[in-house]
Amino acid sequence: LGGTKLTYTQFDATGKPVNAPNVTLLVSPGSVELLTGAIFLLIAWKLRHLANAHETLLTTASVYAALMSSMIAATFIDWEFRIIPDEITLPGIPLLVILVTLFPFVQDGISVGRVLHLENPHWSALAGSLAGAFAGGGVVFLVGVLGKLAFRKEAMGLGDVKYLAMLGAFLGWQGILLTFFIACLLGSVFGVLSWWITRDRYIAFGPYLSLSAAFVILSTSCALVIMSDTFAVIPGINLRSTLSTLITTS
Repeated sequence: LGGTKLTYTQFDATGKPVNAPNVTLLVSPGSVELLTGAIFLLIAWKLRHLANAHETLLTTASVYAALMSSMIAATFIDWEFRIIPDEITLPGIPLLVILVTLFPFVQDGISVGRVLHLENPHWSALAGSLAGAFAGGGVVFLVGVLGKLAFRKEAMGLGDVKYLAMLGAFLGWQGILLTFFIACLLGSVFGVLSWWITRDRYIAFGPYLSLSAAFVILSTSCALVIMSDTFAVIPGINLRSTLSTLITTS
């Protein structure tokens, strides 16, 4: 991916060229490697409290590294080719469900939104992981359906649906909804800027999902505080108290 220059024409679902300018994208040499190294350093910083728990540290760091590597690959592929490969998402969903079920401690410090608080942490983690996968995929799918009805064209690709389901399998339903909310904000701001510069109305949503998920994973407490400050003004919803409890227990 590093140093790749790509020029291509957009096509619709029937394979016909759409009325849009060709797009030329450039990924500078070494940018992917540099980003991966920076992310791994952030993972090490987040997990520094596990320095004396070697087995837990190794397992958690391995899961984080594998997930982040998949997210980086999905980000640059979607950015350049405007697709999120099934080779990343379809194996990733069941794999993350299995890993979270076997090693529930990998989600420590992340607001996963347990749907069942069972005595057995493995069953509880399984329920939370499945709820996150369904919440992630379901939210994006619903947005796509509503967008298609409103705008008479595809508003969200199935690649985004599967990608958010994969992320939800790790983040749980609360984490994935927060991820989607932040991604929508980022996509709106940078999408407008991109359209103003290139006049291209297409927005690759995968990079914004990845950036938002990375923020939630690596800085959950900060993310929850932002959400509490944002929605504390909504009448009848004591979200600040709820999120404060999540921060304390995460």
